[in-house]
Amino acid sequence: MLSDSWHDIEGAILPTKVDKDLYKGHIHFLTAYADADMLGRDLIYDLLDIDLSRTDGSSYSRLYGGNWMLKVHEYFREYLRAERIKDKK
Repeated sequence: MLSDSWHDIEGAILPTKVDKDLYKGHIHFLTAYADADMLGRDLIYDLLDIDLSRTDGSSYSRLYGGNWMLKVHEYFREYLRAERIKDKK
């Protein structure tokens, strides 16, 4: 699986106000992380889940509001296919 070696990565989706406060130094990064959307903490894993081993496509559509995550997965799959073809030449 593509994401096997990435199990130590955590991420977060920050609301705009929290991001700005963090950037300006008004809040500590742990405060920003605590205020982050819990959904975004697995964003890196979800992006790397091109074989949909973590969940199915409909779950990603619900979680992220639309099919953009599935489009990202398809782009990654196409990229990897093209790289394999290029490597064989």
